[in-house]
Amino acid sequence: MNGLRSAIGFLTILPAAPRDAAGGLASARIWFPVVGLILGAILVAADLLLRSVDSMVTQGDSTLPPLLSAVLLTVILVVLTRALHLDGFMDCCDALFGGFDRKRRLEILRDPHVGAFAVTGVVCLLLLKASAILALPQAGRLWVLLLFPCLSRWAVVMAMELFPYVRLSLKHI
Repeated sequence: MNGLRSAIGFLTILPAAPRDAAGGLASARIWFPVVGLILGAILVAADLLLRSVDSMVTQGDSTLPPLLSAVLLTVILVVLTRALHLDGFMDCCDALFGGFDRKRRLEILRDPHVGAFAVTGVVCLLLLKASAILALPQAGRLWVLLLFPCLSRWAVVMAMELFPYVRLSLKHI
């Protein structure tokens, strides 16, 4: 269970083990999909809450624009994850599009500053996420909200297994 607590502490703002808890991420990463399931359950609860508040206020006629609901769910996920994935995505955008050789890309990855490619990339990503939620059909919406965080964290575990850590293998940049 220490691995689960470490995974929750690393991937979310939810109270759990400190981020540097014993065992580290090595034992925690098998729990990443479970943490995704927890995040998905919170998204489902938030979606149901938004729907119920909207129906209570309007007695059946929806006034909450679907786009606003999609944006709120996107914001909830960003806050719950401390934007950890966005930080990594932004670093990758800057390194991939701002560096022209291996050495410069690694320098950019270590640089704490945010560049134009990072900002452009994260704005596009958040727009795509909100648009994807908006496009979900009502029939399967709750299942998708429950499972996509789980599957995305499973994909991270697979990527960690399949691809070498970039700083250990400069050949892959």
